[in-house]
Amino acid sequence: LISAGMVLLILSLIAAYKLGNPYLVTLSVISLLSFIGAFFSLGTPLVLFACKLPILLFSLLAGYFYLSYLIFILALIILTRLYYRRRFHITYPRLT
Repeated sequence: LISAGMVLLILSLIAAYKLGNPYLVTLSVISLLSFIGAFFSLGTPLVLFACKLPILLFSLLAGYFYLSYLIFILALIILTRLYYRRRFHITYPRLT
C-alpha cells in the first residue's frame, strides 16, 4: 500500500512540476516525504498519518482557492467529531 502510494505521489509530483504549479509541487513533496518515513517505520500510527496527511493538505489547498469548500470541510470535520464523541465516545476523525 505504501509503495503504491509513493508511486502515485511521484507521478503527482511530475505532473505538478510539468504544469508549473508550485503549490502542488510543495504538497506532493511533503506527502512523499511522509510516505517515505512511513515506508521505513514499523509502526501503524505513522502509516495512518502518511495516508491521511495528503488528504488534509490537498483539501486545505482546495479551500484556499474555494472558500466555500473550506467552510464546508471545516463544518463537516467539526460535526463529525461531535457526533462520534457523543455517540461512540471516541475522537474521530484524527490524523493518527
